[in-house]
Formats: sequence, C-alpha cells, structure tokens
Amino acid sequence: MTNEAASKRFKLPVSWRFCAEATARNLGFTTPLATLPGEHWQRVLIGVETKMRLKGSVLPDAWQALLAQDVGRSDE
Repeated sequence: MTNEAASKRFKLPVSWRFCAEATARNLGFTTPLATLPGEHWQRVLIGVETKMRLKGSVLPDAWQALLAQDVGRSDE
C-alpha cells in the first residue's frame, strides 16, 4: 500500500474501539482485543453492532475488518 493509499484509508471513529473494549469487558473477557480467540471476537463484534445500531450509527462497509485493524487483529 502506498503512503497516499494508506493516508486515505477510512478509519472508524475511536468511539468504535471504545465500544469494542467495553463490550469485551461486559462479556467478561480480560485479554486484549488483539489476542481474543476468534469465537470471543465474534461475540464482541455482535455486541458492537448492536450498540452502534442502537445509537443510530450507520455501519460502514467492512466495518468489522476496519475495527479488527484498529485494535491490532492482524489475522482478520
């Protein structure tokens, strides 16, 4: 990826990461989001989607992949 392409990459607002962290805590997950097992990460994504929809947020295309990158999940 060129520097120009990297600078134009859409990023989610930081509130999405905060929502993911809060969801993980509420589910009882204590490990960092980057190292959660895949099945736990899927539960976090479901929680984030629900919370963001309730707040009236529009879910952008590929938001799951963007959030995974933002929290350091390289395998997503």
